[in-house]
Amino acid sequence: MKKLSFLVISGSALKKDTNGLFGYGPYIKELNIWLRHVGNTEIIAPINQSAVSPIDLKIDKSDLRFFSFSEFSIIGIKNKIQSLFLVPYIFSLIVFRMFKADVIHLRCPSNVALIGVFAQILFPWKKKIVKYAANWDPNSKQPWSSKVQQYILKNTFLTHNAQVLVYGTWPDKTRNIKPFFTASYVNKDIVPLPQKSIRRNETLQLIYVGTLTENKKPLLSANVALELLNKGFKVELNFYGDGIQRKELEAFIATNKLENSVFVHGNRTAEEVKNAFKKAHALVFISRSEGWPKVVAEAMFWGCVPVTTRVSMVPEMVGNGKRGLLVAPDLTEIVAAIESLFANPQGYTEMSDLARDWSQQYTLESFESEIIKLLKTPS
Repeated sequence: MKKLSFLVISGSALKKDTNGLFGYGPYIKELNIWLRHVGNTEIIAPINQSAVSPIDLKIDKSDLRFFSFSEFSIIGIKNKIQSLFLVPYIFSLIVFRMFKADVIHLRCPSNVALIGVFAQILFPWKKKIVKYAANWDPNSKQPWSSKVQQYILKNTFLTHNAQVLVYGTWPDKTRNIKPFFTASYVNKDIVPLPQKSIRRNETLQLIYVGTLTENKKPLLSANVALELLNKGFKVELNFYGDGIQRKELEAFIATNKLENSVFVHGNRTAEEVKNAFKKAHALVFISRSEGWPKVVAEAMFWGCVPVTTRVSMVPEMVGNGKRGLLVAPDLTEIVAAIESLFANPQGYTEMSDLARDWSQQYTLESFESEIIKLLKTPS
């Protein structure tokens, strides 16, 4: 049976070197699963000229064409002027490639996806599978471009023959909308592990995984460790990830003499991060905006209890407090939440077990099974 030709339109920039095309690891791991079940594939996305990093993975597809252009923004007068010349080219490219494709796969939201969302209106007969990888919550504060993409995608007249995969279950659901999930680990990763326990006289192992940017508040996480230390707790906090706030974070560590308690590792391989989750008692993840935060699901997979914010579908993931702690981005509240774990060691162990059991439902095998169903569903 002939495999369907597949067009991917994404704002996630790719890197090109002599070994092939590379991109952000979690995204490429997922994309490679899609590409195993389709035929000729074309990708329309920006190109990133920087070198391949340890967190990047290679796209595993031989019959692949990559249509690239420079990354662009529509914020600021200079960027708007530049985009006036680039956007018509991208729109024309997308429309022409949509004519050729059997399946249109949009990765939203992004500036490129916004163009693609408008272009797909011209192809009501084409099969479309849209992955909305950010917060779908209709009541959340979001950029206008994301709101526009949501409006068009859930409109069954403007977006016809489409399955729009979103994270969480929301009240504005139309027949286009399908609650979905993502995954990081495989079935063989589900192995017997010792139950996690927490004791007041032992070192509390905290972990942060993600970009070091204001959106994810790494400095607040470092302050949490400092406050716990000041209260007499033994604490170790390990940061995995990089970003524009790294120097500020390292300066904070030096100023407060935290070199023996707080460690910044930068970007590390998925295997290293996996091993860190296994050792950690709790994830501190105070993010302002998410879709399906993989780091939360990954931590839970290893029984690492998430201490995280009420954004997007996170409350659903942590069972509204049964499988993790929901907090505001407030130092006092976060510290009090972590202290509460010591007050109820048995409750911590039960929460860790529940977190692990929930997350281990969502493996890459179950994800691949759902993708196959999506591709087989008639348009």
